[in-house]
Amino acid sequence: MSNFILTGNIVLPLFLLIAVGFTLRKTGLVGESLSDGLNLLVFELFLPAMIFENIYETKIEGVFNAKLVGFAVLFTLAVVGLAMWIVPHLEKDNKKRGALVQGIFRSNFVIFGLPLASAILGEGSSGPTALLIAFMIPLFNILSVLVFEYFRGGRADLRSFLVNCFKNPLIISCALGVFFLVTGWKLPGLLAQGVKSVASSSSVVSLIALGTAIQFRKVPGNAKQLAIGLLGRLVIVPALGITAAALCGFRGDSMVPLLAMLCTPTSISSFTMAKNMGADGELAGELVIMSMVFSLFSIFFAVYLSISLGLI
Repeated sequence: MSNFILTGNIVLPLFLLIAVGFTLRKTGLVGESLSDGLNLLVFELFLPAMIFENIYETKIEGVFNAKLVGFAVLFTLAVVGLAMWIVPHLEKDNKKRGALVQGIFRSNFVIFGLPLASAILGEGSSGPTALLIAFMIPLFNILSVLVFEYFRGGRADLRSFLVNCFKNPLIISCALGVFFLVTGWKLPGLLAQGVKSVASSSSVVSLIALGTAIQFRKVPGNAKQLAIGLLGRLVIVPALGITAAALCGFRGDSMVPLLAMLCTPTSISSFTMAKNMGADGELAGELVIMSMVFSLFSIFFAVYLSISLGLI
């Protein structure tokens, strides 16, 4: 019962914020142009601030685990490779292909993962998870850009890809965060507080923006794509990842960060990135919401199974 309560406490407040945005759109208080502008603002300001802040505030001392980071990176690369190979055999639309591949490998590590790790290990004990996030957020964003650029317009354009990589605000924020993390430099007090304030509100703004842009008219038409994405994100990836992690000897504190990465739903930022990089934003948004719903079951099952097998 406690696991059900834990998951509900994580997921339900997020759904309420999405519902607020959805209601604002349906009642006409937010029109299409305002919704598009809000989501662009999220992509260029709020998400970069959240990413930078999470990396910037990470404390490396005492929690760095090279084996953990290496496993997470290699497994993610393997998932992307498999998805890039399998999805085109199941879906012909390049815009949907990009949304599906990203939705399968990119988890909601920050908003769902940290609370999950804290609930399992206790408050103040999620340092390894926070450090893994510092490595995986840049990787998730770089891989997402690679995927979208590969499928954009049905052909890969190296010059366009490089330009968009260096212009992408999420990748810029990752690079800046890693730079400050490695050098140990600190932002001036006023600027640091400003970034922290924007970052702290990014989840709320992102979820409301998501709600204003989601239209469920195409859900029946996207049923096949949603089934592919949900099966990949919530069943295949956790099953393969937990099995591989167990075989590699991860247990206890080192397994929890992997659970937080593997079992959480599709990242909220995947919708905003898909919408702003020429992919199927509506499918990406539907995958975010549906994965949240079904993650109630996948997270519960993964945690229960891990406890039963002595993995955590």
